[in-house]
Amino acid sequence: MGELRVENITKRFAGRHRRDDPSGLVLSDLSFTLSEGEFVSLIGPSGCGKTTVLNLVAGLDHPSSGKILVDGKRVTGPGLDRGVVFQEFALFPWLSVADNIAFGVRSQKLPAAERARRVDHYVELVGLAKYRDYHPNRLSGGMRQRVGLGRAFAIEPSVLLMDEPFGALDTQTRESMQSALGEMWLRTKKTVLFVTHDIRESIFLSDRVLVIGGRPAGITLDLEIALPRPRRRHTVEFQQIEQTLEAAIGQAQLQ
Repeated sequence: MGELRVENITKRFAGRHRRDDPSGLVLSDLSFTLSEGEFVSLIGPSGCGKTTVLNLVAGLDHPSSGKILVDGKRVTGPGLDRGVVFQEFALFPWLSVADNIAFGVRSQKLPAAERARRVDHYVELVGLAKYRDYHPNRLSGGMRQRVGLGRAFAIEPSVLLMDEPFGALDTQTRESMQSALGEMWLRTKKTVLFVTHDIRESIFLSDRVLVIGGRPAGITLDLEIALPRPRRRHTVEFQQIEQTLEAAIGQAQLQ
C-alpha cells in the first residue's frame, strides 16, 4: 500500500491577493500520482506553493476544490497513514532517542512486544542504536534529524511527507543525511513526497522530480530520474539532468 493521488486541486487563500490576481488563487487544477514505493521530489521557485501542496496532502489544510486520496481513501485531515517530517526537528527534549521514536507508535494501540520490536528496528535503521538513551541536547543536528526520520518511519505510514528536512543543516551534514535517507528508502521502499528547493538533492534521491510553478501554480514538468543507485553527483548524466531542471524552474518563474 502507498498510492497517493492528487486530483485537480485548487487552493485559494482568503485575503492573499496580488495586484495581477485579486482572487487569492495559489494552486489551479494541480494533479499528480505517486505509485507505491516511489520517491518523488517537488521543486520550484520560492513561494510557488510547494509547502502548500504538502500541507494539503498531510491534511493540515483543505483544498478549495479537487481531492487527495491515499490508497483510495480521501484525505480529510491528518492521519497515521501519512508521516510528516519538517525542517524543524520538533523533538521532545525530555525524551530519549528511543522514546522520541516511540512517540507515534504508542498511539497505534499495538501490543507491547510489537511496539518494542518496532522501536528497536527503527533506532537501528537510523543508525542510532548506540545513542538510544541519549536526550536531544546531547545530539548533533544530523543525529537529531535522524531521530525525526525514525519517528516518521516507525509509524509505518503508507506515504511519507518531507518538507525540506535537511534545509537547516550544513552542506557536509546535509549530503550525509541525503545518503542516509536514500539507504533507508531502499530498505523500506516507502512512498515519499519530498519538498525541496535543492535541485541536486532532488536528483540524488528521487525516482521522479515534479517541477511546480506559474501563477496560479501547476505541474510544469514531470521528469523521471533514470540514474542507477547509489548515485554520484559529479557525473555528466547527473549534471545534464540538473541543467534540465534549472531551465524548467527558470521557465516556471516567468509564467
